[in-house]
Amino acid sequence: MYAMLYPDLNVDSFKASSGWLHKFCLRHGIKSKALHGESLSADLSCIGDFQSELQSKIESEGYTLNQIFNADETGLWWRLMPSKSLVHSGEKRAANFKKAKERVTLLGCANATGTCKLPLAFIHVSKKSRCFKNMDMTKLPVNYFSQKKAWMTAAIFEEWFHNFFVPYVKKFCSDTGIECKILLLVDNAPAHPSTDCLQSTDGKVTTMFLPANTTSVIQPMDQGILEPLKNRYKKRLLQHLIIENESSSLTIPEVLKQITMKDVVYWSAQAWDEASSSSLASGWKKLLQCETGSQQSVSDSVTAEVVASDNHREVSADVSEFEELFDNLGYAENDSNWSLPRTWLMEDANDPGYQIMNEEESVADLIHDREELESEDEDEVHSASAVTPAQACAAFDTSGSSLQAAHTQDNCC
Repeated sequence: MYAMLYPDLNVDSFKASSGWLHKFCLRHGIKSKALHGESLSADLSCIGDFQSELQSKIESEGYTLNQIFNADETGLWWRLMPSKSLVHSGEKRAANFKKAKERVTLLGCANATGTCKLPLAFIHVSKKSRCFKNMDMTKLPVNYFSQKKAWMTAAIFEEWFHNFFVPYVKKFCSDTGIECKILLLVDNAPAHPSTDCLQSTDGKVTTMFLPANTTSVIQPMDQGILEPLKNRYKKRLLQHLIIENESSSLTIPEVLKQITMKDVVYWSAQAWDEASSSSLASGWKKLLQCETGSQQSVSDSVTAEVVASDNHREVSADVSEFEELFDNLGYAENDSNWSLPRTWLMEDANDPGYQIMNEEESVADLIHDREELESEDEDEVHSASAVTPAQACAAFDTSGSSLQAAHTQDNCC
C-alpha cells in the first residue's frame, strides 16, 4: 500500500507500531464480513438477553423513550426502472432499460416516540454536482456527504454523529425541556466506529450496539421505516416520469436522463418528511417489548402480529398504487417481460449502504478525496499537496484492517 502511494520512497521507512491493527479496528469500526446482518440468517438466540440488557440500562440510567434513538443506513438505486418493455404516449416501440444501479446511501434516524426525526444523511459520489452550482449545501433538506461509491464509511458516520446528531438531539432536549441524556442504538456494521468514538465530549450522548445479525428482526429502522421511505421516493419517480411525458414531447427515457441529484435529494427528503411519528414509533415495538411473565408474553405476541398485519397492509397498499402507475406507464401484464411492482420495489432491498474496501479501493478512495480537495478551488490547487505520509499510513491501516477482517470471520474488534 505504502509503495503504491510512494513509489519513489523507501517502503522500509514505514514502521507500524504494535497493536496498530487492533486499535485501528476500534477507531474506525472495521469488523468481520460475517457481521453483515442483512446477508445472514438472524441470530434469535441473543435477542432476549439484549432486550433485558437494554431494559436494565434504561431503568438504571433513567432514560425515557424520547431520549432513545436508532440510526441505520440503506442504499437507494435512485434511477432504476423496471427492467423491460415500456411504451407510452405514442412511442413506437418498447424501450429496454438497463438496471441503472446509480445509487446513493440514505441514513435515517429518529427516537422511540417518533417525536424527533433528524434530517436524512445523504451520501452521493460527488461532493457538489453541477446541479448544486451556486447553492449553499448546508441549506439542503438533508445532511449531504460524498464518497467515491456513495457508501457509508466509519469517517462519515463519525462526522455525522459529532457534527449533526449530537447538536440536533441536544437542541431537541433543550426545546422540549427534557434532560440532555441520549442513547443511540446502532447495528455493528463495518461502517460504524466503536462506541468510544461515538460519544459526545461531555458524555451526555452515548452509543450502544445491537447484537450481530439481528437487525432484520429488532432494529427499529428496519421494521417498516426505511423500506417505505424508499417506496415513497420511487412513487415520486414514476409520477414525475408520467407527468413530464404527458406534458411534453419527451419520451420516458429522455425524462429519466434529465433527473438530477437535486431532484433525488428533494424527493428523498420529502419521502422522509412523510414518515409519521406513529409509524416511526411502531418500528420500536419488537425491540422494546418486555418478556417478563406469561401474560406479558402473550400480549407481546399479539402486538407483534398487529405490527406485522399493519406492515402487510402498508406494503399491499403500496403495491396497489404501483400497479396503477405501471399501467399508466404502459407496462403490459401479458408481456412475457412483465416486471411485477413488488419485484421492482425490492431490487435494492439488500443494499445495506456500506462495504469493506480492499487495498485497491482504499487507495482509490484516498486519491479521490485528494482530487476533490484540489478541484474545490483551482486558484489554490498549488497548495493541495501530495498525499502525506500520515494519510498513507491511514490508508495502509484501512486496507490492512479490511483484509484482516475478511480472514477473521468469527471475530470482531
